[in-house]
Amino acid sequence: MQTLLRKGWLRKNHRGKSWATSVERFFVSDGFQVYYYAKAVGSGKPPPVKGHFDLRNVVTMQPSTDPVAAEAGAIELHVVFNQYEPKGKIITIAFPKGDRAAWLELWASAIAQ
Repeated sequence: MQTLLRKGWLRKNHRGKSWATSVERFFVSDGFQVYYYAKAVGSGKPPPVKGHFDLRNVVTMQPSTDPVAAEAGAIELHVVFNQYEPKGKIITIAFPKGDRAAWLELWASAIAQ
């Protein structure tokens, strides 16, 4: 059985901004919920959340169309947060080389449900 909890440092950006402005964030993916932080989450009080999305609101997950981000192995998630924002947001995320497959498998399994 696949674990539904994964934590680690990923690079993220929003489409429309240069990949050079991407930032490193500590991601916590727990079930359908994905949170990201500016600092690592440890056993103490968690740092403030920088952002959050629900994998059930991801419309598409595809390789990044930004050539520089694509070179880093980044993907684009199209997330529609609510009915009042039908366009949603495109979040570009790159993974550490050794962890990419595990993150993609976890998120693809949640998105497909």
